[in-house]
Amino acid sequence: MNSRNYSQIVRQNYLRRSLTPLVILIFATLAALTSSATNIPVWDAKDRTQWTNEDCDLILTTSPWVSTNSYNGPSAYEKGGQAKSVAQIVSSLVIRQASVRQAQLQQDRDHMDAKAKKEFDDQAAACLNQNVADRIVIGMDADGQLGEGKVGGEVEISKRTYPITQVNDWIATNPCPFYALVVSIPRTTGGNPAITPADKKLEFKSPVLRKFSFDPQKMIYKGKPDF
Repeated sequence: MNSRNYSQIVRQNYLRRSLTPLVILIFATLAALTSSATNIPVWDAKDRTQWTNEDCDLILTTSPWVSTNSYNGPSAYEKGGQAKSVAQIVSSLVIRQASVRQAQLQQDRDHMDAKAKKEFDDQAAACLNQNVADRIVIGMDADGQLGEGKVGGEVEISKRTYPITQVNDWIATNPCPFYALVVSIPRTTGGNPAITPADKKLEFKSPVLRKFSFDPQKMIYKGKPDF
């Protein structure tokens, strides 16, 4: 082996030993970035104008702003399963945005004529611009109520209780979703917020409503509490 070939082999081996840790570091960094990206919830990962129907479904059914209650209803019992009632924090902006976006996709708003498009946009604006400065609003499906009795009870947050009030002025037409029952609690009482940064549980305590529970610390949208 001549000296020139020997020198090339030495350089190649040196480069191989030097580059291997660098390559490992690059792949590890890319894997960490990919892992971090996949942990970003869809409501923060995408602009709301880019949400798909599936994204909206996720937000409206399994996000922190949604609580479900399983029970043995007549039809569910006959099938050997359980029925579910659903409650949503509809004063949350992310819930209202997902409702409007899903309606936009399902009703094909972009291909409506000018009159229908304006009607849709007016309803969407009314939904998104609901005044919730003084209240936290929760919408429920038809199975959220146990009976025909008058809505009453309270919501408990870290052992503090707030009376439940039925809401009659909430818009229930498309593109906002229809709620069989809408209730609210005051956003502040005596100048103090109903929900503080330390609170981890918001729970219904009512003889006529099903038991729903939310974690306020997880209800974060664009880096801010959203309820």
